[in-house]
Amino acid sequence: MFQYTRIFLAFILVLLSVPMQTVFAQDKPVSAYLPTDLEEDYWAYTEINHFIQADIINGYLNNQNDMEIRPNDNVTRSQFVKILVNAMGLQTSQQGKTYTDVTSDDWFYEYVNVASNLGIVNGKEDGSFAPYEKITRDQLTAMIVRAFENTISFEQSDEQSFTDVTNSYWAYEDIEKASSLGIVKGYDDETFKPRDHATRAQAVVMIYRSLHQELANVPTNDEITSFLRSYIENENELSTNQSFDELEQLYINDSIGFYQAQGIAAVESYKSLVKQMKEEVDEFAINADNNFSLLVTTSTDRYVTVQIKDLNYEIKIKNSDLDLDVTSTKNAEGKYYLKKDMQEDTWKIYAFSPSAE
Repeated sequence: MFQYTRIFLAFILVLLSVPMQTVFAQDKPVSAYLPTDLEEDYWAYTEINHFIQADIINGYLNNQNDMEIRPNDNVTRSQFVKILVNAMGLQTSQQGKTYTDVTSDDWFYEYVNVASNLGIVNGKEDGSFAPYEKITRDQLTAMIVRAFENTISFEQSDEQSFTDVTNSYWAYEDIEKASSLGIVKGYDDETFKPRDHATRAQAVVMIYRSLHQELANVPTNDEITSFLRSYIENENELSTNQSFDELEQLYINDSIGFYQAQGIAAVESYKSLVKQMKEEVDEFAINADNNFSLLVTTSTDRYVTVQIKDLNYEIKIKNSDLDLDVTSTKNAEGKYYLKKDMQEDTWKIYAFSPSAE
């Protein structure tokens, strides 16, 4: 009796730790999305965590092979361009400006080319881009305004926002536009420190704030809930039928990032447990209740949050020889986070946050 109870509890723990609506990862393990140097009380935790989960930024492996995000490190011009292009899903088939220090062999070539072609970056007066140069707060702000000027209605303030940025400063208008919408913020002494080098955290937060003010092409609620309902119902059916190959294809098609990585852990555990259960019990079944509700809580051009309620799974194990008949219900309420795939013009799930810990 103890053996089967232990197996059942182990399976429940899998369900509790990784929601059933998870997916198969293509490249990265779960640990690649769990930085060891990012605490929940860090001022930019939410923004950085979302960018990690959506595969917009990557971390570094330390000597212990643990992933670090290093939020307080300075960010270079090429690194910032990569984050910006990834976050917006930008692409182009055209050739951008040619820079003396950017070649097709460089890891950042495509990102700089996209940003250059779209007028987001201009480069230096000497014809270089300075990809390894640490980006300053004024440069970062100017790039953000150029990147979002077609999807955000920037306002121009009549009053000077920061004591150290006068109207004769080269980036004055860009800083004022971004400041008017709270995309950039200064310090307690009312300065902006435009020539200070920006940190990785500051870069992520400023882009994140911009993305969540894009309202030019917001999807309809029906578009989002129709996609997500179809996905969940398909996932439920395939899970119930233990159709693992079909599940894998569904997950590959409809998700990215951390959601995929969690899925590998959950599905592989599910496969192993199903195999063991078939050998040791009379009945092992998972049944989902599809009478759930979906509510779009936030919606912008490229990012959407959807709350799911009243979704429950019933897990049943039965063995007549041992007089074992156990049934448990797992509540799977929480929030889905979706990102627009600009290339495929589809939505992808990149994270799920359960309501109950």
